[in-house]
Amino acid sequence: SVLVFAWLKVYIPGNNAKCPDGASLVIIESSCNAATNEISIIFQNKGTFDIDGFYIKSRNTEDGAFSVGLEPKVPTEMNKGGIFYFAGGGYGQFGLKPGKLSTGEEFVYSGSIKAIQIEPFVLDSETGDFLICSNSVITRSVDDCD
Repeated sequence: SVLVFAWLKVYIPGNNAKCPDGASLVIIESSCNAATNEISIIFQNKGTFDIDGFYIKSRNTEDGAFSVGLEPKVPTEMNKGGIFYFAGGGYGQFGLKPGKLSTGEEFVYSGSIKAIQIEPFVLDSETGDFLICSNSVITRSVDDCD
């Protein structure tokens, strides 16, 4: 039951949980390697707050719902199931700092991808809740991912 609660906490943010104004994540570059079914994405935090991570989904049609969560090329205990944290390595403990670029995050997919959706989040420092940045959702068509 503890695992179910933890999972639900990630997917269902608390009541009125909202990302702070001024949070902004953009895709600087993306590229696909269809031979290995990998997509690499470089992000930049264009906002005024640390971005702790994001949800990443894909679709294999030009339009329609985003449904498939992409897995990191090297999954970790935290980074899996369509959830990615900017943590450790060059990021410090947590978060992509304002103005900073990511290191080129790699994800694997099966089949083909026509578009990706990135939904950034920040973690509430008091409650640990995910604050979804619904005003900063990125939708991007991708080429050469089939």
